[in-house]
Amino acid sequence: MKIAFTVLPVVLLFDPFIFTVRNHPYEATYCNRFVGGVKGAYGNYDLYDLDGSKREAAEWILADVAKNGAPDPTRKTLVATWHQSDYYFRKDTANFSINYVRWEERNSVDWDYAFYAIAGVHHLRRSKEAYPPQNTVYQVKVDGVPIALVLKREDRSSYYGDIAFLQGDYAKAQTQLLKALEYDAYDEQALNDFIQIYLAAGKPEDIDIAMELAEHWQSFAKNDLNALTFMGRLYFYKGDFANALLMANTLIELHPHQINGLLIAAYVYERQNNLEEAWHTLSNIVMKQDCKPAYELMLHIVNRIGDEDAAQQISEKLKNLE
Repeated sequence: MKIAFTVLPVVLLFDPFIFTVRNHPYEATYCNRFVGGVKGAYGNYDLYDLDGSKREAAEWILADVAKNGAPDPTRKTLVATWHQSDYYFRKDTANFSINYVRWEERNSVDWDYAFYAIAGVHHLRRSKEAYPPQNTVYQVKVDGVPIALVLKREDRSSYYGDIAFLQGDYAKAQTQLLKALEYDAYDEQALNDFIQIYLAAGKPEDIDIAMELAEHWQSFAKNDLNALTFMGRLYFYKGDFANALLMANTLIELHPHQINGLLIAAYVYERQNNLEEAWHTLSNIVMKQDCKPAYELMLHIVNRIGDEDAAQQISEKLKNLE
């Protein structure tokens, strides 16, 4: 038994030792054989090795520009990332500009290259069709599994569409966003803007189109916060309160630190004349954060029941928020 318990730790260390030698500097991504190693873990567990993977990704961008030239020689090459990465471009700051933007918002800014470690992109909820995106030009891999991606801009329709959307030029936005979705049917920024445009229109047929887009989003980005929120709102606008409440409860369960589900639930309760439950839900929201829509709905409720003192207090709160 003494021999066995002396030898066993050495034997158990053999596999991670070989992995470390073979995959340095990405040894932090090691997963044991009970889950099938890195390949078995991919898609089920997060693989985190931020520092090493972002270095390799940044160096690939530098090498690609050195080999093929800058995408636009008249300006700096624009690089988008979510990670602190100035260090890797420190020797060429005259030719590169770094823009820090989250993965889901990457198409709302201008860039020539973008790189992201998968630890920050919620890839576990993306389907194989949607992830990695089609403009992926390089992948940092461990045992054949990507732990970081480099993207190269081939189409700026999503970016131009988002600018037009923010400026209120919905006609131009729709033209650009349609091009964006033709290029990449899984462009979440384009879907987000398109759905909001149809929501603003408010016609039944527009709501139906928006629902189709939200369901498409949910189909490839399972349990995504924004996709579920849109579906909950759209069910509410359609008058389908049962499904709106179902979406709200799903959001509360999956994203407990966000108020999206609570707010949808409060609107449903108010519409169903369950004012007590609506007020309780809204109280939970404003305990978490100052939320203007929550206070506005609270004001609507106290006006309905004729509580002038409470209405005055909430009105003052809303003025302070402005």
